[in-house]
Amino acid sequence: MWGGEGSALFAAPHTPRPHLARAMAAPPGGAPRWDRVPSREGPEPPATAPERRLPPHQPLSGAYAPADWAVVRRLGSGSYADVVEAVWVGGEGRGDGPHTTHPRVALKIVDKHLLLRAGASGAARTERATMDALRGTQGVVELLFTFQDAHSLFFGAALAPNGELLTQIQAATAAGVGGLEERRARAYAAEVVDILASLRAAGVAHRDIKPENLVLDARGHLVLVDFGCATWAPGREPVGDAVAPAPPPPRHPLARRPAPQMPGTADYVPPEALGGEGESGSGSSEPDCDPSAPTPSPHPAAADVWALGCVTFQMLTGAPPFRGRAEHATFQNIAAGAYAWPPSCPASPPARAFVAACLEPDPGARLGAGGAGELKAHAWFSGVEWDLLRENDAPFTPPPPPDPDDVDWGLASLAAAAAGPLLYEHEGGGAGAALGGGLHGVSAAAAAAIGTVRETREEGEDGDGE
Repeated sequence: MWGGEGSALFAAPHTPRPHLARAMAAPPGGAPRWDRVPSREGPEPPATAPERRLPPHQPLSGAYAPADWAVVRRLGSGSYADVVEAVWVGGEGRGDGPHTTHPRVALKIVDKHLLLRAGASGAARTERATMDALRGTQGVVELLFTFQDAHSLFFGAALAPNGELLTQIQAATAAGVGGLEERRARAYAAEVVDILASLRAAGVAHRDIKPENLVLDARGHLVLVDFGCATWAPGREPVGDAVAPAPPPPRHPLARRPAPQMPGTADYVPPEALGGEGESGSGSSEPDCDPSAPTPSPHPAAADVWALGCVTFQMLTGAPPFRGRAEHATFQNIAAGAYAWPPSCPASPPARAFVAACLEPDPGARLGAGGAGELKAHAWFSGVEWDLLRENDAPFTPPPPPDPDDVDWGLASLAAAAAGPLLYEHEGGGAGAALGGGLHGVSAAAAAAIGTVRETREEGEDGDGE
């Protein structure tokens, strides 16, 4: 849920949860800002305040405070948190820090109340400890900083600006081609294999591999995010005061009694994570992760290989292999190993063999049970240059970001053609300042162009009236 532009998680406007409402609140005397968070589609509604800053709560820990970051847009949502793109507004004189090299970050805002009420504080501790321990690992999201206030935990991570892998799959499906072309799917699968090899070397099992948790960086390569479901191999747990998980806090008075929990998400969980008769203990398609309840398997990393098989099938066909009409039906399909390739799918025999080897019901016989080298040695990856995987061009090259100084002539033409009263006024601050509160995201050059068009139109109307 850390993805950037292109994420499909907020396709329609909705009321944010209390912790995000607080995060988007205006300072005293200002207008509320949470209802101005942009939806995933369409332009922003007109704003009554020029900026949307996080509230100036007193930080409890960390070098930053919420007011140091202004929210640009929402990127995703989870059970207890929302992820937003945030830009540094803390000003100068703060010294060197992550904000100097990463002025734009993906900021995960975790609601403490929801976390404690669900009895899931262990997931937040696990995510922090795992991301700290994996810092610098290629293909893993980089944790830059953390801080907290009385209401929320804040995780600042490197921004992956090109959205989720799920968005790429959905775009191909919407175009009527069923899924990604095999060359592209193989390249993405190879990058996931490379990431899993790094995790296995560190003794980590992610346990929630899915297209939503694989996001595209600035060059179009995959980055794995969201380590709340992660678990560590025995004896490989992180050590030290900075990363060691703390003892569980006292039980929250409103916390529900924990049910048997299934790490992961319904479409991608392996059969060994299910209870009897193909039923899940969590009863939710959202991951319900507790690091103290690891995958009931002597091969926890095998769960990631199963999920890789599901993701590869989805890339090639457009849909997960075991999805049923309801979640219960999905679990029954997983338990029975019931999936079928669509007749129209052009996947090659090596691709189908790779998926079948990943979806082996027995985790001890599943591809990769003998080490990540088994995955890399599969015939489908013949010819892959593993050492140059991320140095080579990505299978999808994102378009270059627009120049902020370019004039948006389409918007200028739209403004010129608009009927009704013209609200543009010069206020000494330039066209950009005058329009800043009404047209979010318009560059100064574009605002000046719109103002010129409007003034020209006014003059023309005055001339016509004489």
